[in-house]
Order: sequence, then C-alpha cells, then structure tokens
Amino acid sequence: MDLYFRTEESLDCDPSGETGQALAARWMEWIESRTGGHPDLKSFPGAYESYVRWMDSWPPAIHQKIRALNMEKIGEFILKAITQPIKLP
Repeated sequence: MDLYFRTEESLDCDPSGETGQALAARWMEWIESRTGGHPDLKSFPGAYESYVRWMDSWPPAIHQKIRALNMEKIGEFILKAITQPIKLP
C-alpha cells in the first residue's frame, strides 16, 4: 500500500528524476517479488491476473483506500518512469 500512496504523492515529480526513478525501481522489485521472475506473469495479462488475486485477499478497509487513489495517473506515471533511459553517472 505504501508504494501506491508514495507514487500518488509524487505525481507532480519528473518520472525521469530521482524520485521517479526510485519509485520505478521499487515497482520493478514489487513486480519481481509477485511474479517470481516468471515471464508469463510479467506480461500484462498474467501480471494483472496475479495482481487481482492478490488484491482480493486484502481487508475491506484497504480496498476503500485503494478506490480513493487515482490509479490511472499512478499507472501512467510508473509506466513513464520505468521506460526512461538509464542515466549513467
């Protein structure tokens, strides 16, 4: 849940900036932890189905908090952040 809230709080940040890239890294770690690296689950349909099953196990109070988030903007931000070219020092 924290990742969703932190991402929503950062929607005004540059997806290619430090905050955006830190969030992108956290999302990628989350996806990896949920899929176990399985390629079929990393694809959109597989990841979405896995995500929905996982969400169904959440308590009702969390579902209410999630519904209050702007999931479309969160998704757009993270997609932009994870598709940024890697910046080398």
